[in-house]
Amino acid sequence: MKTKMIRTILGLLAALLLGLAGCSGGSSDNGNNQPGADGDADTDGDADAAADADGDTDTDTDTDTDTDTDGDTDADGDTDADGDADAGSDSGYVDAGACGNGTPEDWEACDDGNKDNYDNCTTSCTVNDHGVGQPCKCTGTGCVNTDFTAGTIVGCDAVTPTTGSEKACSRSLKNFYGNNAYTAGGYCTLMAIKCTGNSVVCNLAPMPGNYDTFTTCPSGSALELMTRQVDYSGLKATMYTKICLKTCTQDHDCRLYEWDSVWGAQGQYACVDSKTNTGVKICYDARNFQ
Repeated sequence: MKTKMIRTILGLLAALLLGLAGCSGGSSDNGNNQPGADGDADTDGDADAAADADGDTDTDTDTDTDTDTDGDTDADGDTDADGDADAGSDSGYVDAGACGNGTPEDWEACDDGNKDNYDNCTTSCTVNDHGVGQPCKCTGTGCVNTDFTAGTIVGCDAVTPTTGSEKACSRSLKNFYGNNAYTAGGYCTLMAIKCTGNSVVCNLAPMPGNYDTFTTCPSGSALELMTRQVDYSGLKATMYTKICLKTCTQDHDCRLYEWDSVWGAQGQYACVDSKTNTGVKICYDARNFQ
């Protein structure tokens, strides 16, 4: 009975930490996400290899007037003009363009042409300042699914805890006691948790930081508040979490093309509305708010 209860409560806690998940695998890009390599099978014959999943079998009758700089407007709706395969326009994500060719262009803040997500330029061609919202991973035996301040955190060197907070690395989780989370490539943050209600439940959950005194996030990030109710066989408690999330003005401020090695798919980071701060936008995967 006790073991089952502990596992269930820990699973609920994992769901509470929207996007804070297991150590192994929920870490880095690992080189799988070269933007523009979604593996679709466009057979239009042009050199762009724009791999549309729409199943069209056009043989360059698709109105594109490019000389293989790809201005195609074929049925999947992508209007990439870059000459490489799109990064998933069929799933709602814009073409990665020339990100990864080593030359910063158009919206790219940087482009170092490599697959190292932990250097100063991410594989989404955004500047990696090693602060809040940047890729991270946990190493060592201290990494656990229920406490993302534990273990040795890599990638968050510029994240300095503010009063009441602890440095954390959010990671994706897949079906952890029935719960999922989506933080592709890890997400550097600060966090604090408190619990009120049944002492058995509250004593089992890790409580990093001091929730009441944690009121400030580093520049360029916003404090997000999350609340979850726990009810296990009449044992009721309320879990409160505070985390810092990177602020943004457009999707390209975020790691749009981050590969999620836990889910084996492209993540869905975008510039979305904060649930706590009216008028503020944050880089986050909105599936974690569902």
